[in-house]
Amino acid sequence: MNLNIYLIYTENLENRQGNINSSLEAIKKICSENNIVFKLNIISTPCNATIDKNIEEYNKRVDYSKFPGDNEYNNYISSLNSYQISNYEKQKNAFKHIIDNDNSNNNDIYMIIEDDIIIGKAYLDNIKKLLVNINEINWDILLTSLNVINNTQEYIEYNTIYKKLLSKSCYFIKPKICKLLYESMNIFKLRFKHLLCKFINDNNYTVLFYNKNTFVEGSKIGIYPSSVNPNNYLYFNNNYIELSKISNKQIVDKEDIMKAMELFNSNNFDSPDFFNILSILYVKNKDYDNAKKYSLEALECMKRNKGYLQKNSEVLNNCINMWKYEQNMLEDCKKSIPKY
Repeated sequence: MNLNIYLIYTENLENRQGNINSSLEAIKKICSENNIVFKLNIISTPCNATIDKNIEEYNKRVDYSKFPGDNEYNNYISSLNSYQISNYEKQKNAFKHIIDNDNSNNNDIYMIIEDDIIIGKAYLDNIKKLLVNINEINWDILLTSLNVINNTQEYIEYNTIYKKLLSKSCYFIKPKICKLLYESMNIFKLRFKHLLCKFINDNNYTVLFYNKNTFVEGSKIGIYPSSVNPNNYLYFNNNYIELSKISNKQIVDKEDIMKAMELFNSNNFDSPDFFNILSILYVKNKDYDNAKKYSLEALECMKRNKGYLQKNSEVLNNCINMWKYEQNMLEDCKKSIPKY
């Protein structure tokens, strides 16, 4: 059996290289020990800079028309930034490569991973079991980076548990599905994750998820910030989820802040999303000094970790908005006489 891995890779995200190389080496080692041929294909084009330079060509493929009827995915139609288009096109290029190189007479397996996946040492046995047994089950798409649920089943039908796809950072896919997806990707209407989710919901293909910890999306637990999206919810980080619940309260009191700081301090990641949500909590607590402090920390952390920082970035705009509170120099500025 050949395991054909397609790595969706962004060259300028050097902070991800160490972890992704370690993850690939771990998979390669499992393959070599179990008579599986490891084949790596790196999909790194087009990058966002190429898209920006040729934006007129990409704009010709935009279609904001609604889906027929009362379709919930009409709510997800949006303008894609160049980073999202880059990810979309890399996924499409991976599908094209799989279609062109498919040999239906063998047992080749096709796996698509993004460069933010993380493998814990405790998960290696689960990954080994998955790869060794993968041809013994029937599937069209097999998702591996979703939350594990309290169920004895190893493989579970996706749509019995999930209504929305939380992560597409690692999945196995059959060539026939690649062909269908590829043919539907000539226009830009949805982000790739929403397109894949809609495809799964609209069709009756066998979509399973592996109900064991294997591959974790680093940008959804806080190891990395998102490099493509203006906001990022850490679905797989329980501390962040608890912080988010506190931030949704109308009034944040002293006890809430104490609890929030406890959750914040127990986080081990240099995460702008944690700093950002803490600044929001302090605003609701009317502690504007700390709100500004943590919003600036979020911005610096975002820059440090090469996260998405365009004009619609939530972290950037939150940091800007913080300065409307307690403008201590405002009265002095009013007294000054303008030069012109």
